[in-house]
Amino acid sequence: MADYLKGRESRTQGVEVDRVFIGGNEAEMILAKGTQIFPNLPVAIWGTHDYRTIADAEAFWFEFAFKMDAVLTGNSATGFTDAGNYFRIDCEQSTDLVNWSLGKFIPSPAGAVINNGDGTYTYWSRATVPIHYFNVLVDLTITSNRYGKSITGLTIGQVPVTAGMSYPYAMPSQAATLQTHLRAAGYTGAVVSNVAAAMSVEIINHTNGARTPLQVVLSGTNVTMVKTNSGTNISLPSYPYAMPAQQATLQADLRAAGQSGAVVMLYGDEWTIFLPDRPAASPAQRANSVTITPDDPYPAWDMFGTYLGNQSTSNIPGTSGNVRSAGGSPQAEALKQFARLKIASGTRYNHLMP
Repeated sequence: MADYLKGRESRTQGVEVDRVFIGGNEAEMILAKGTQIFPNLPVAIWGTHDYRTIADAEAFWFEFAFKMDAVLTGNSATGFTDAGNYFRIDCEQSTDLVNWSLGKFIPSPAGAVINNGDGTYTYWSRATVPIHYFNVLVDLTITSNRYGKSITGLTIGQVPVTAGMSYPYAMPSQAATLQTHLRAAGYTGAVVSNVAAAMSVEIINHTNGARTPLQVVLSGTNVTMVKTNSGTNISLPSYPYAMPAQQATLQADLRAAGQSGAVVMLYGDEWTIFLPDRPAASPAQRANSVTITPDDPYPAWDMFGTYLGNQSTSNIPGTSGNVRSAGGSPQAEALKQFARLKIASGTRYNHLMP
């Protein structure tokens, strides 16, 4: 196992070892299957971590730090080691807390190493992919399959779109009209499209502390039975309920039958508003949404059981994507980012066992 060992005290079935030599050289530490076995008191690695978000003229960045009572060599791009090369530290990044990658950090341009003046040092790293860029082009998309709704308002970059518009727009029957008006209002290339789909019915019973889906049995567009989440039939006075004409009647009957927070919502054709090549100097200018009517409000309570009243479902938020520079080059972003440290043995560890 080693060239020779020097013992200092006899033990039952063995010897307590105080010095180990390999190839004539004395080993300072020995690891066995990832555990330090010599000396039996490990070298302590003390530290804490921190994070921040920071903006510069280009983007909004995620930064991660760890604080240690040791001066380290290296950096977050190549890895850190202590002065004795006993251990190595690498920064890993993830966007989903499942997949982790190396090589996703660089030393923070805002200050990579901070001497805290108390014997500790803070090492700051910046993710190579920002949370979001400033001054880019994006494509905006708003999609909904809420059935029988009309658009009563459209907001782009937190600014209501009003000039040249003729709200409300019944969707999807007036999709072409909406597209024409959007293009005339300056949204060049706007496309309002529709994908046909059969009507479906969703019923959720909202109560204090619970949001319980009810099972719906459909025959065509008629609701022939509603069941509890456990599959028990709910007795109602007017089966079958023809949709969409009897949507409100079905909801009222369910509430009278004990499903006090039941909300009946209808879904069907999926319509999409697509606005390409929108300049966005800030994240706020990427925000987009439509307001629809009629509303399908639901009762709500806060975490303490305080009733908040009926909450609206009339606002449909959109998304932004295809982020690129003003010149058209794609720009990678990561809205959600996480960091952790990978700590491994350094080059001065001597391994006597695999």
